[in-house]
Amino acid sequence: MQYIDPRNTSRTCCACGHIAKANRKTQSSFLCVSCGHTANADDNAAMNIATKAAVKQPIVACDDRNGCREHSYKLRPSGRGR
Repeated sequence: MQYIDPRNTSRTCCACGHIAKANRKTQSSFLCVSCGHTANADDNAAMNIATKAAVKQPIVACDDRNGCREHSYKLRPSGRGR
């Protein structure tokens, strides 16, 4: 699990990144005073959080018989590396 700092996620425009208290006219609506982007306030904040979260890359098994020498570890029987 990754911690994302929630500060200003509801005041930040997910389209242009402008941060302002004035972007939140009401509890439920978001209107960026810089670029004019409109959205549901919760949807806008969720997009900001999702953008900050790191994407986990899938674990891919490969072996040298296929010419794959990128991965320097072997998979355990559990399917996890090292």
